[in-house]
Amino acid sequence: MAKRSRQAFAAVAVMGMAIALLGGCALYSATRDQQGKDAKEAWRRVDLKAQVEVPRQNLAKLLDEQLRIEEEIWRSRRTFLTGAIVSGWTLDQLAAQVDQGLLRVLGGAQAQEAFERAEALESELSRRRAAEVKLAAAASTIRVSGIEPPTCAIVLDPTLLAQFEEAARATTGAERFQAYRGASPSLADACRQLREQGQTAFEGELGAARKAMVEEQAAIDNDKGAADLQAARMRAALAEYQAAEREFSAKPADGRARIDEALAKLRTLASALAVAADPNGAAASAAPGTAFSNKLMAEERLASLNRFLSTYDDVTAGKGTPEGSSRAAIALALFPDLLKKSQDALAEANKPRLAPLVLQKNLEQARLEAAQRDVQRRETLLELRRVHVRHQADQAMAYLNAARGLRRLDKAALDSQAMREVLRAYDDESRDASAARTREAKQQTWKAVTRFLEAEGHLRAEASKAQYRITALELEGVLTYAESSINQWKGL
Repeated sequence: MAKRSRQAFAAVAVMGMAIALLGGCALYSATRDQQGKDAKEAWRRVDLKAQVEVPRQNLAKLLDEQLRIEEEIWRSRRTFLTGAIVSGWTLDQLAAQVDQGLLRVLGGAQAQEAFERAEALESELSRRRAAEVKLAAAASTIRVSGIEPPTCAIVLDPTLLAQFEEAARATTGAERFQAYRGASPSLADACRQLREQGQTAFEGELGAARKAMVEEQAAIDNDKGAADLQAARMRAALAEYQAAEREFSAKPADGRARIDEALAKLRTLASALAVAADPNGAAASAAPGTAFSNKLMAEERLASLNRFLSTYDDVTAGKGTPEGSSRAAIALALFPDLLKKSQDALAEANKPRLAPLVLQKNLEQARLEAAQRDVQRRETLLELRRVHVRHQADQAMAYLNAARGLRRLDKAALDSQAMREVLRAYDDESRDASAARTREAKQQTWKAVTRFLEAEGHLRAEASKAQYRITALELEGVLTYAESSINQWKGL
């Protein structure tokens, strides 16, 4: 009997919300009706899509042309350097140009300092590769447990890590959580190793590229870490609410307080997330570094509206149940003023009061799509910055190997220091020591020239093209924000 009473009460309560949503119509106004028709006709004549698509097409064409020109520039430079080397350079001139390359990429007061920085970079790159392999293995092991591994920003912050693990423990079984704990030390060790690998100070082009990459990585890690942590808290709070609802079904006298407490926690978390993600739904350009938070908030708010509309459908079909009421309660936790909005918005339009929720759903869908594009853009931008750093590092390694070869060169084994003679084919195939020394010296010189030309040609071209792609992606971000605003406006 008590259970049927509770079901009836829940159905009546939700039906009351539905009636409030659908009730009432405003009086007809000829003036406002004409204004609406005029606005609709004006809107029909505006080609907003072209406002974004045309600049986007022009941007793509400009980027293609820039990349083509860069390729030609550095191919021509390589051809020019090849001619200069074989026509008039000496070994000392080649060595000086290699040193200049190291100074350009790595900075330094003199060539020896740049050479030492290149050797430090070589060692760092080797250690970083090992740490990345270790990190990937630890993350894979944690995913098997059913828990998405935290970012290094969370792992290396004891306070954030404790909060993450508390939320993870609340939403997973003891066995899965223990599996996570078993792999977490390896994850933390890999994160520490990766953090240490970025401590070597570089100047020059590599230093500038690395600085931009590190800043972008830190911004994404912080934003993604905050969003992941908030998502884990939301899952834990939702699980707590569902447990409280089950307890209320079994013991109505004791469970109401727990339901109210769980709903209050959901509201608090939703409010905090809304602040982090810009509650007005503004584009990320107005709230830098919130791409992941915006995405999470849009997902939660859209899911919340779908829960509410699903509850409405259940009620109108005669399926009002405590479960349906639960969906409405969770929705109201994310939209505390949902019912008021449904009564006030479009109050002067001759439409059912359900329209504000449908419009809100369209807006949230547009915001979610915009947030997803922004997350993709941020991740792509980070990857392009990594590519830029990698091409700069590849240049440094090519110059380093060329410099090593020239420094170890046995110049006494060569008859001339002129590159024209050094690069000439050596026909003496005899096995005496003198001929062997000459052959080895020539081979070392050929390798040094090859590495130098690779750095000055292909690798410089790739580094320059990566920078153009980064600039184009940043401009694409402006178009994406404009497109998001247009889609939200169309939703209205």
